[in-house]
Amino acid sequence: MGNRDGRGGLSTHVPGRIDSEVVYEGRVVRLSVDTVRFPDGSEGQLEMIRHVGASAVLPLLGDLLDPDPDVLLVRQYRYASDGYLYEVPAGLPAGPEESWEDCAHRELEEETGMRASQMTALTRIYIPHPVLRTR
Repeated sequence: MGNRDGRGGLSTHVPGRIDSEVVYEGRVVRLSVDTVRFPDGSEGQLEMIRHVGASAVLPLLGDLLDPDPDVLLVRQYRYASDGYLYEVPAGLPAGPEESWEDCAHRELEEETGMRASQMTALTRIYIPHPVLRTR
């Protein structure tokens, strides 16, 4: 099955990155200007911010079988939002040796003072603009 061209036909153009130039590389993010081919065959440049990733925890309080559980959120100051936001506990691994699960346990305890009796991996989430101020 090929790529659809938006008009019902098959496109011979394979979308994707043609080239990439790193503009900035920091501890948490890397900014590059990528030359890409779009599904219609046209090419353009896109600015890409790539984040190293983080672990996040959705802490449920009370009975695990509760159909409407309470969720624990933390109030964090975020410079990009010019104020405080309510978030799930989350953060970066302490180093390359720390697993995502260990990171999640540590962040939960650091940010809330609580420990999980049970932790289950739910999903991976790709957020379009995790570190941008968009308003």
